[in-house]
Amino acid sequence: MVTLKAVIEALLFASQKPLAPKEIQVALKSASEYAEEISEAKLSKATEAEIQETLYFLQKEYTDLNRSF
Repeated sequence: MVTLKAVIEALLFASQKPLAPKEIQVALKSASEYAEEISEAKLSKATEAEIQETLYFLQKEYTDLNRSF
């Protein structure tokens, strides 16, 4: 199953520039038209607050695990 965390992480790593939560939200909505898994997981309806919360979670996870990037 595709999760919001996994999709946001993929977007961040694939992007050539930093992404704002609003840009991530737009990308999720756009992707839902083409990716059935994203539509089924209702990721296209993620709010900016949910995206921001996920970004904080990812940041904490990277810090806690002493990730090298």
